[in-house]
Amino acid sequence: MIRQLFILFASAVLLLAGLAARAQAPAWQDIEPLPNYNIDATAAAASGDVYLAGTLLHYADDGNADPVRGPTYLGSNAFVAKWSAATRRIAWLVPTGTAYEDYATALAVKGDTVYVAGSFLKETEGFGRPLKAIGDRDVFVTRLIDHGSRATVDWTQQLGYLNSHTTVSFLTLSGSALYLAGNSQTHLDSLSAKTGKSVPHGYTFVARVAANEATGAINWRRTWPTDVDYHALVGLAAQPGKVYLATTTWQQTPPRTQPLEGAHQEGALPHNADYRLHLTQLSDQGQAWHLDWTRTEAGAATGLAVAGAALYVLGREDADRAFEAPHQPAVAPAASGDMFLAKLSLANPAAPPVWVQRLPGSGFDENSILKAVAVRGERVYVGGTFGSPQLALGPWLLTNAKPYSGGERNLFVAQLTDFGASSRFDWAQRMGNENYARLRAFALVGARLYVNGHYQGYHGQPVLLGEQQFLLRNDHEVLLQGWLPVGN
Repeated sequence: MIRQLFILFASAVLLLAGLAARAQAPAWQDIEPLPNYNIDATAAAASGDVYLAGTLLHYADDGNADPVRGPTYLGSNAFVAKWSAATRRIAWLVPTGTAYEDYATALAVKGDTVYVAGSFLKETEGFGRPLKAIGDRDVFVTRLIDHGSRATVDWTQQLGYLNSHTTVSFLTLSGSALYLAGNSQTHLDSLSAKTGKSVPHGYTFVARVAANEATGAINWRRTWPTDVDYHALVGLAAQPGKVYLATTTWQQTPPRTQPLEGAHQEGALPHNADYRLHLTQLSDQGQAWHLDWTRTEAGAATGLAVAGAALYVLGREDADRAFEAPHQPAVAPAASGDMFLAKLSLANPAAPPVWVQRLPGSGFDENSILKAVAVRGERVYVGGTFGSPQLALGPWLLTNAKPYSGGERNLFVAQLTDFGASSRFDWAQRMGNENYARLRAFALVGARLYVNGHYQGYHGQPVLLGEQQFLLRNDHEVLLQGWLPVGN
């Protein structure tokens, strides 16, 4: 009898421990739609203010619009703006000085200093400084000072790239260094030195800018030429003296004989392709860089974060499981596989991952992507989108209101605890409903997690944020932001 009571007591303790492990997800706070500009980047401050960067499009307003094509397109301005948490409206907006082809695509904020980066075609008046491209398009980076109700421009620099499709995808600060990175690809294909076949010609780049100097001098840059079917920088992270990059490549097997048509769908893995993820560490020596190591693995990377001696890698896997031996030749089944989060030790970057969390989806899962990761101490936060009927995150099972059939997908956000040699999902939340959604911004700011999503096609329908419901106006598309209190 005593033994039976002990077994019952032990079972109850284990049950309670299991329930404690499944922590309650925090409730959303300060849910707010943002102005419906063409916003490509957002960054949040501890005050709740949100900085926006994007493009203002201009059309002719002469009453002679084409009945099918609409009004004539005149050009675009890049802009950076601040949305005030106190007034719930735009406090200031600074555009570039011309309306030709300017785009702002990356943003970083530290205190009252705002950095914005993008690209321009041919020439631009820029943010207070005229710029002229050496080739068709070039990259710029600008520093502004936020004075509350207005902003002033400190400096603008251009990087001197030549290709026609050059974009800045990432901008991150570490101490006195500002790192920007992106991709460049021309309209025309060239011949691969390896296969002799036609492939896109371009490059991936990373550059260091002296963030605190009066002129924003460019200290160094590193460029990778590409001669595979697909090559993209998908992650940038930094800590003092070190820069980390994640890129994804794939090559058709057998090699294709025609140029690629259209952009590769976000999150999807190509069928009949040999795809790989590449991780790189650079040492920042101030006026130069040094390549410490590069690691290539099966799978496709989709994001990256660094915290102390750990590197967290997001990605997708298919027939080849990430960080395991790839098939030779590459094999791709009819449907794409799972998302994953892997932790690597920077003390031994060539070693197998410390742990890997796989996020299996049911049914068609090609439109899913694990896009963002943020780390504070032992807490790890991830966010992304999923189009499959269900998505498993440890013990948590998220259900899609309307599984993918051409454009529908929901956002998700989750918290893990990193125990060092292992990890556990604590909670997970779905965000969305029955239409298209895309994660746009994800960051730890103070004791809160900032999440920004792009919702399209809702037309007055509610968006579900965890257990909460937010009714959208009858807009075709909207940027919706919210905060999750996650503690210190």
